[in-house]
Amino acid sequence: MEAIAHREPEDYIAAFKERMEVFKSSGKLHTYPVFSECFYYSEGVQYVMSFLNSGKMFLEKVINASRSLKEESFVTIRLYRQTEEINALEFCKRNGEVLKKEWISGTIPVEKGLCLCFYLIGRTLILPVEY
Repeated sequence: MEAIAHREPEDYIAAFKERMEVFKSSGKLHTYPVFSECFYYSEGVQYVMSFLNSGKMFLEKVINASRSLKEESFVTIRLYRQTEEINALEFCKRNGEVLKKEWISGTIPVEKGLCLCFYLIGRTLILPVEY
C-alpha cells in the first residue's frame, strides 16, 4: 500500500476517501492478545488503522475502554478531529448517549465536522459496512 500519511491534508483526506470507496472486506478477523483473553478486529479496521499515524494507540484505547464498558453489548465509536493534532474518541450507546470520551493525538484522514465510525460488539471491533 502506498504511504499517504505524508501528503498535504486535503490530498490525504481525498486519498483516504478514494481508497475506502473501493475497499472490500473478506470478513477476516485479526486478534490482539490482551492478558488471558483476545480482542478481535476486522480487516476493515486494520485497513483504516493503516491510515492513522496513531493506529496502535487507537486500538489500545478502544481495548482499554471496552473493559470498562463490559455491560454494553453494542457500542458505537466515533473518532473525529477536535484540532489539527488532537482527536476525540467517543464511545456511545445505540441511542447516541456518550458513555466515555477519550483523546488521541495524531493525524486522522477526516475533515473537521465529520467522523470515522466503528462498532464494538463484545470484544470485536468492526466497521459499520462490515456489520
